[in-house]
Amino acid sequence: MLKKFKKLFPLTVVLVAMFVVMVSPAVAVEDVVLSNDLTVELETPGTTVIIASGATMDALVVNAANMVISMAAGAFPVTISSLERYQFTVTGITDPGTTCGDTTSTVVLPAQGSAVDVTVTTGSLCATGGGGGGGGGGGAAPAPTTPATAPSTTTGNVTASATLGGSTTTTTTDGSTAGVTVTASAINVDTTLIVTPVLKTDATVSTATSVTPTGKSIVGANVYNYTASVGTASVTTFQGDVTLNFTYTDAQVSGLALSSLVVYYYNTATSAWVALPTTVDTATKTISATTNHFTTFAIFGSADAGTTPVDETPGAVSLVDVNGAALVDGDLVSTADSFDIYIASFVGTKRFKRLILNPEIFNSYGHLSWGNVKTVSQAVQDAFTLSDLVIEVNADGSVYDPKVYKVTSALNADVGQKQWLNMTAAQFELEGYDWDAIAHINHIEAGVNFYPLGTEITSAL
Repeated sequence: MLKKFKKLFPLTVVLVAMFVVMVSPAVAVEDVVLSNDLTVELETPGTTVIIASGATMDALVVNAANMVISMAAGAFPVTISSLERYQFTVTGITDPGTTCGDTTSTVVLPAQGSAVDVTVTTGSLCATGGGGGGGGGGGAAPAPTTPATAPSTTTGNVTASATLGGSTTTTTTDGSTAGVTVTASAINVDTTLIVTPVLKTDATVSTATSVTPTGKSIVGANVYNYTASVGTASVTTFQGDVTLNFTYTDAQVSGLALSSLVVYYYNTATSAWVALPTTVDTATKTISATTNHFTTFAIFGSADAGTTPVDETPGAVSLVDVNGAALVDGDLVSTADSFDIYIASFVGTKRFKRLILNPEIFNSYGHLSWGNVKTVSQAVQDAFTLSDLVIEVNADGSVYDPKVYKVTSALNADVGQKQWLNMTAAQFELEGYDWDAIAHINHIEAGVNFYPLGTEITSAL
C-alpha cells in the first residue's frame, strides 16, 4: 500500500477534481505510513500544504478548498504545514490550533482513540507586524498563537475533549466543592461530565445512606452523583482512571480524625460502600481519589482519635499502642503475651473491644490483615469494655437476623456459644445492656461451627 501512495503522489498532488486514496481493509493501520513528505495543492486559496512523513491515514480526500483525512484509532499524529503561513481550521475533532512560526505555520492532528474523519481547511494568513518607520524598517515578530487548553468550568458540567481532557467543579450549599478531572487517555470521544451534590437526607439516596460503613459518618451535608454521557448514550466506565476532587470546611470535619477521611463509592450491585485510594491534604483542605467509573460518591470519616480514645482524667490510661501511636476505630489490638486479637471500636466517648475467636473467623473478613495487628499493653486492653453482643448481617451490611445474641467462650477456646436475648427493648436497657455495644458479624462467624446456639436469655424486669 505504501508503494501505491508513492505512485499516486510522487511529488505534488495538483487538484483539478476530487479524488480519494483508500487503505485496503486487510492492511493494518500502522503499515500505512508516509515515508516522505506529501505535498498537496489546494485550488482555493491557491496554495500548497505539506503532510509530514510518518503520518498514517486510512484515506485522504482532497477537495478544491479542503482535505479530509480519515484517521484510524491509534494512528500516528498527522503534521500539516504551510510555507505561506496560512492558518488552518480543523473540524471533526477538537481544533488543536495553528502554530504560526516565522517561515511556516503548522497544525498537528493528534492520535485518536477511535476512527474519525478530520476536515482541514486553510483560512487567513498568520498575523504579521507592520513595517518600521524612518530607516525603512522590518516586520515585527509574528503574533504567537495561544495553545489549546483543556476545557474547565465551575458549574459542575463540562464537555471534556477527546484530545485534551477536561475538568469541572461545583460548590455545595455548605461551602465545600466537588469536581472531576479527566485526561484524554481516559476517553476517546468528547464526553459530557456532570457532578451533582445531593443532600444525604434526600429520598433518592436513602438506600445508599442507610448502610454507611461501621463507625463512620458522611462528611458534610451531601453525597455526590457523578454522571457522564456521549450524546444521548450514558457512560459509566472510562478507559483509564479519572480524578475526583473535593474540598472540605472546618465545620464539616469537626470531631473527625482528618487521617480517617476517605472517598467511597456506592456499589449498587452489592448495596455497599467501597473505599477508594484517597489522598488528603490538610494544608489546603482538599481530598482526591481515583476511579475508572462513575456512580454515587461520598466522603466518610470517623471520630477524632485525638479526642475520643484519650481519657484526660488524671491517672487514666492513654489509648495508644506500644509505639505511642493513638488507637482509632477499627484497629486490631493484642498484648505481647496473648494470642487473643480484638477489634477496637469507638462510639462517642465509649470504648469497646470485640474478640476475634479464631483465625478462620479472622480470615473470613476480607478487610482484616494480620500485618495490621497492633501490640498494646495489658492496661490499654483492659481500658476497653468487652463487646459481647452481636447481630448477623449480610455482606452488604443489611441485617440478616434482627435478633441480638450474647456470645461467650472459654479461655483460649476456638468455639463458643451464642444466646438470644429474648426480651423487649425496654427490658434490654433495664438489664444494663448497651445498644452501642452491638457488633455486626458475618454468616461464617455467626454459624453453628463457631457459635452454636445456647439457652436463650430472658428478663424478669
